[in-house]
Amino acid sequence: MTRNESRTAFLQRGLASLGALLLLAGLFSACKSPAEASPAFEEATSAVEKIEIRYQYSGWEFVDDRYLITPHGAGFIILPNTAGERGDGRQPDMRTGKAVPSAQIQRLLEAWDAPAVPREQGLHAVAATVSSRSLAKAFEKEAAIWKPECDAQVQQRYKRQLTNAGVTYRLLDGYYGNGIRWTDDYPDILIRIHRKDQAVATIHSNAQQDLMLPWRRNEVETWDPGLSKAVVGLLPATSHVHRRLSGDSLVGAIARDAAFELSRLCRGSAN
Repeated sequence: MTRNESRTAFLQRGLASLGALLLLAGLFSACKSPAEASPAFEEATSAVEKIEIRYQYSGWEFVDDRYLITPHGAGFIILPNTAGERGDGRQPDMRTGKAVPSAQIQRLLEAWDAPAVPREQGLHAVAATVSSRSLAKAFEKEAAIWKPECDAQVQQRYKRQLTNAGVTYRLLDGYYGNGIRWTDDYPDILIRIHRKDQAVATIHSNAQQDLMLPWRRNEVETWDPGLSKAVVGLLPATSHVHRRLSGDSLVGAIARDAAFELSRLCRGSAN
């Protein structure tokens, strides 16, 4: 290879590397959330003066957790709100606080501003997040506890039905039901969003079920699971309400209902 050919090859490799770097930069730019660079995003979050969260629970124990989210640096910070009573003192220790990205605050504001979601639409959205494989696995575990009095063939046929989206919706519809489901479980969460030059926005729920659906936004009911995710995204994983809002035990709950339903059907067919 001559010196000129070597120089040409070197330049070609350099240009190829530069092109790859520019492409990579473009991909990173494309993946960046629009909200991160949006003036409207910055304006909305900068208008937030504080967010108060209070979660109370009575049943097997008593919990009174209070949190305060305020602007801090380029984002926000959440701390225990010590302005009021602290309940029984079992609130997780967060003396140093926990950073809350502005994107999480924006997620809450967007969920607040979104149109109210009716019950059926909300439950279909929840059903879409349920893995049929996870549901079948949880059902096997629950069926081993309930021990339905049916032969294995009947149980397997019932289990196969759990892969049907319509069956998942039906189980969720029964799980959420109407009103109080358990008489020893009384959760209550209230979020108050203070924004400059606006009335205080309130978000409230005392629903027992996972995700705490439905919510009430200034007394307007919504079955938006995105609101549950937005609220839990603000809270530390050690908070008492975190698991209930995260929906981590939802599959197990409806699998338990399915196993109970099968047991009841088996008893009915035996009679």
